Amino acid sequence: MTTSRPAANTHQAERLHAELIRLWLHSQWSLMTTTAFNLIIAWALRNSIDHKTLAVWATAIVGWSVVRYCIWALYKRRVRSDAEILSWGRLFLAMLALTGLLTAYMAFQAFVPNDIEHQIFIVMWVAGLTAGATATYGAYPPAVAAFVSFPLLAFASAIFLRQTTDSALLGTIVLIYLALLIASARTLNRWIVDIFGLRVRNEALTRQLIEAKEAAESANDAKSVFMANMSHELRTPLNAIIGFAEMLEKEVLGPIGNARYVDYAHDVHMSGKHLLSIINTILDLAKTKAAHLELDRRHTDVCGLLKECFNVMQLQADKSKLKFAIDLPDQSLYGSFDETRLRQVVYNLLSNALKFTDPGGSVTLVGQAIAAGGVEIRVTDTGIGMDRDDIDLALQPFMQIKNPNRHTSAGTGLGLPFAKTIVELHGGTLEIESAKGTGTSVRITLPGA
Repeated sequence: MTTSRPAANTHQAERLHAELIRLWLHSQWSLMTTTAFNLIIAWALRNSIDHKTLAVWATAIVGWSVVRYCIWALYKRRVRSDAEILSWGRLFLAMLALTGLLTAYMAFQAFVPNDIEHQIFIVMWVAGLTAGATATYGAYPPAVAAFVSFPLLAFASAIFLRQTTDSALLGTIVLIYLALLIASARTLNRWIVDIFGLRVRNEALTRQLIEAKEAAESANDAKSVFMANMSHELRTPLNAIIGFAEMLEKEVLGPIGNARYVDYAHDVHMSGKHLLSIINTILDLAKTKAAHLELDRRHTDVCGLLKECFNVMQLQADKSKLKFAIDLPDQSLYGSFDETRLRQVVYNLLSNALKFTDPGGSVTLVGQAIAAGGVEIRVTDTGIGMDRDDIDLALQPFMQIKNPNRHTSAGTGLGLPFAKTIVELHGGTLEIESAKGTGTSVRITLPGA
């Protein structure tokens, strides 16, 4: 860790450096503006400075600007790596310094005339040129220093050479102005660095979150595969246990001799079937999570399926002393569903409703048609109910709601998650409305055929 962190910091610094250079070299409008600015100055000073000197200087400015633009166009032809950008940055920095030297020559020559109008014009030219460069190149302070230092130092030197009190004061002001420009560039650079730094940190955090998400999904897939494999491995011996227990219970090979052994065989048989049911549910849930569960869709009458589930669960409702009702339309409700899976869903919902409703309460099973040919199945009870956190918990596999004031038979916590998954595989939705002490309503909507 101690060796990788400095390397990471160095890489981040290089990346930030490259981003600043990219921002600086994003456009060459500053090159065109500077060239036009200098040519205007050459024209304005045509009567104050030797024409040959002006012509040579103007030609040098234009020629050098063309060279700079051609090199910039070559740079912009393709996206470059950070290492390449750093090399190009050094080249452009040297070119900008040479541009500053060319500008400095005229800044030194131009203040010679004693014409106050020309002097004010020159001051405005130098101040405007350097201020504009600071604003344009401020993202990269070395570029600001490379360009503005030479013109302002030459300008200050020309003023100091006049050797008057006013010129000394004005020259000092020019140097202070140079320091302010560089300080302004550094301030602008810090702001941009902070913005880029925040972006880099956000990108790093995003990568970490994506990696964590992928790792969690991979772990979840591995868990699902493990559960599916283990379920397959367990079902084979369990089926044998159930079969042998049933043989003992029915005394297929002859009397056992003691009636209690028959009772024990019955208990083993029933416990094995219960365990097999749990394993099958785990296997189905694992398949759905791994996207391997295939639905056997057939033209199904939902009313007939709901009546069958209602009749099977009627005995449990009677034992629990509950009012158990079913509400179905007169006409059939047909759709393309996996009948076996949908039956499991309804059984799970009814089992939960009956288990968590106190004696004297009621459970109602409703089936009805909805718009666009869809089907709605609703299981409503007057049981203990749940709050929002309990609902979120109940929809997670293997999680069960803790209620210290109520003792219920042990469960696996797979009923609602399995039901929700199967319904969503059908393209439907499962919604739960509940409040503690008032009951629960689970509504399933399934699309039409």
